[in-house]
Amino acid sequence: MSHFGVEFGEKDINKNIEGHSGIVAKSYLAAKEESVADILNYSAEIAESLLILMKERAILLEHKKAIEIYQSTIATANAEKNRILLMMKEFNFQGRKDPNTFDYLSKSYETQENIVVSSTTAMEKQKAILGPLNINYARQCIKEHGRLLSLLPPMTIALRKELDNDGDSDVFVTALNNNISRMNKAFGGLFNEAET
Repeated sequence: MSHFGVEFGEKDINKNIEGHSGIVAKSYLAAKEESVADILNYSAEIAESLLILMKERAILLEHKKAIEIYQSTIATANAEKNRILLMMKEFNFQGRKDPNTFDYLSKSYETQENIVVSSTTAMEKQKAILGPLNINYARQCIKEHGRLLSLLPPMTIALRKELDNDGDSDVFVTALNNNISRMNKAFGGLFNEAET
């Protein structure tokens, strides 16, 4: 299962927020006070939601970084094991009889093998933690997205009325609610697949 936007960097997030801020700022100039108040309330909801999600995202990234460190440690230890084996083969090929050197190489190999085993165990624990956290984070993102969409109608309807473009608000609200329902159903199925 993918990381549902965990890889989406802070620069990307800030860029999107900047675009949103510019659009919102223009509406402050043209809209009535009540509409501006609705827009400000909605912007505050987005900001609060973003802060909560970014905190959860940071936890996911910490686990992901730990996994990457374990992977790097395992790769380094395996490379060292291969180097030690080559040395031992070379000594055998040359017919060298140096028990102290072979003992040292054997112990070094064993140390590297222990690093691989312990790091693999720790990495698997991190993966076991990260999987469910990832799914819960994705659920939280979808839930927040749906919640924020459901808060759109008052602000949108107020602005459409100001523009004399509000023929039937119920059509808009119904379409939006249908969209939220379809999105929740689609992602709910995806989450159930990921958990099995």
